[in-house]
Amino acid sequence: MTDIYILNTDYQVIGIVDNYSSAIFTRRYWEYGDFELYIKANAKSLSLLQPDFYIKRNSDTYIYVIESIQLTTSQEDGDFLTVKGRSAESMLTRRILYNHRNENLSQPYTIGGFNVEYPTDTCKTIEDCIRNAIEMTIAPTDLNQYGVKWAWDGNFILGERQGFSETMPQTQILGTYLYDFIVEQCQNYGYGFRVHLNDDNKFEFNLYKGKDCSYNQKENPYIVFSHQFDNLSNTNYLFDTTNYKNYGYSIGKADIEQERLWNGRPIKTTRNLNRVNRRELFIDSSSISKEEKDVNGNNIIIPDNRYSMYVGNNAYNELVKYPIVETLDGDIVSNNMKYNLGDIVQIENEYGIQATARILEIIDCEDESGYSTVPTFSTWEV
Repeated sequence: MTDIYILNTDYQVIGIVDNYSSAIFTRRYWEYGDFELYIKANAKSLSLLQPDFYIKRNSDTYIYVIESIQLTTSQEDGDFLTVKGRSAESMLTRRILYNHRNENLSQPYTIGGFNVEYPTDTCKTIEDCIRNAIEMTIAPTDLNQYGVKWAWDGNFILGERQGFSETMPQTQILGTYLYDFIVEQCQNYGYGFRVHLNDDNKFEFNLYKGKDCSYNQKENPYIVFSHQFDNLSNTNYLFDTTNYKNYGYSIGKADIEQERLWNGRPIKTTRNLNRVNRRELFIDSSSISKEEKDVNGNNIIIPDNRYSMYVGNNAYNELVKYPIVETLDGDIVSNNMKYNLGDIVQIENEYGIQATARILEIIDCEDESGYSTVPTFSTWEV
């Protein structure tokens, strides 16, 4: 059995368990992972496995928080503990973005004839926006304009920037869980994220990208699942435009007619948007606030051009939820191919239909019968 280390709330190793009946550890690319440990209940296991303690295997750097402990007693089968929890990425669910903006403003803007210095929580790239959101909630630095110090000060830090250049539409974020915001952006832009305990016993957040091992590139060795290699079976191909939308009307605050704003953008298509090919979607953006706080905490009215930008870009954010669906799926047969979480692989059925998919999840299961690893793929996009 693989050794499993138990850490207390001070992140110190206090014991090792290796006599469990089964252990399932699930790692995910752009979501938190989880674990389930089934172990005989005795004095040692009861003292080691405590709520808010941590679990870590010696075979990887992922760390998991113990959140659920169930004790089952039986005169016939004996007493057992079922211990469950989530990986450290779940800590991001504990914070809320109460008023966050993603913008690229380098100059003060004018309100009532006075120049107003825009708050420092502005950013341009999606990577900087994610990092800034963390800094504003659980890892305060000099970017924290309000000087708030949270309980996690010093224990949750950001890793090095990766230099990802993708940008996101300028948006206003109010009352969204930090975790939900990060997951949504990572899914939109293909990032994965990790929170691990580093050598200094700090929880460190990092973005990363899996390797592209599909036919779309020439830098990395191909990873191919097909009937030819006996690692793919029972495929199903689908092309569906039933719910496809390519033009959006985004409506903001409608106090007066001039505030009814619209914005339309083609999404993942080169088709003509005129006549019957135009598929419209109504987007209610009235929840976008027309007010925000300045650096002194005072409520101010957002200028019309910036409010129009918020409402317009919300059309883009909603339209991506209504794409043309073209997928290929099937059953992956156990094999010895080497791949990592987040890698993009090539898939091909017996009719030559090809697709790419990202490895989103890897489930490691160990019990008395042996050890197995099972990958889970994203939608197989043709």
